[in-house]
Amino acid sequence: MAKNREKEPEQRESAADSTLSREFAGVLGSILESASAASAFGEKSDIGFSVALVRETRKEEIAGLVGQLPVVANVILDEDIGGKAALLTDTATASALAGLVSAGEPTAKDALNEDDITVLYDAFSPIVEAFGRTCEDATGRPFGPILDIEVLDPVSQERMIKELPESLYRATVSVSIGEKTIGQLAIILPLNLAGTLAETTTVPPTAAVRTYEQVELQGEKTGSYSQPKAEREPSMENIDLILDIQLKLAARLGQVEMPIGEILKLGPGSVIDIDMLADEPIELVVNDRPIARGEIVVVQENFGIKITEIISPKELIRSLR
Repeated sequence: MAKNREKEPEQRESAADSTLSREFAGVLGSILESASAASAFGEKSDIGFSVALVRETRKEEIAGLVGQLPVVANVILDEDIGGKAALLTDTATASALAGLVSAGEPTAKDALNEDDITVLYDAFSPIVEAFGRTCEDATGRPFGPILDIEVLDPVSQERMIKELPESLYRATVSVSIGEKTIGQLAIILPLNLAGTLAETTTVPPTAAVRTYEQVELQGEKTGSYSQPKAEREPSMENIDLILDIQLKLAARLGQVEMPIGEILKLGPGSVIDIDMLADEPIELVVNDRPIARGEIVVVQENFGIKITEIISPKELIRSLR
């Protein structure tokens, strides 16, 4: 990224970045809704694309992503808006999409053959075409066509990442047939294009509500989108969509409030009485939210925390919202 490269992902998102994420999520939801209605998938396929995560990203993060999602559709863009975009998915999702288009049945396989790759052009085309219509309206520049579709090996991964623009935006999308989730798709765009689409595209209210809720929940399946709710029960169904997000884990011994005057008087040998008893456990926190408790141990010459209590996975997701 061009900004704050040294910071962790959760620290990088400023108020402006958060606004971009919400606005772009709405645009993307509208684009994907249009793509899901394409005839390539069949009139009765009931395919759905749900936005799970959108954020600015770095090339080194993409390097980790392509290891999990090695099937890539390279998309040509006008040089003025970045030159290249990419759609990434895994073999199982790619073969399910190919089966849906060719035979009307999403059958996941362990490997793709040449016929699967050929059919994938038809599977990815509705998404690229929907992006194309929105991109033409917003920028006057074309989005697409698909240059090629390939299964990346380590050498081609390095080449593919090198060809991407320096400043990138990533969207992770859950792919479903009816009520069943069949896989995931990652969309990689130039950052300036994501910003332009977010600023200039009018989003239907239903799409805005749908994607806004899912961005806030970072991958939770929220059920019906017709009426937003103040609180929803977290679901673990799509947890794999956010497992590569890095969070900073900290151990908190305690805290105390002190007047500035007393702080200025502190020096070597000063003792501060904190609000925790000697036998109370240490808190482990993420984003200032407690997720577990433990006790201090010594591992060789380093301090460590032995976890003695941890909250349930669903409550953990709720605490990170």
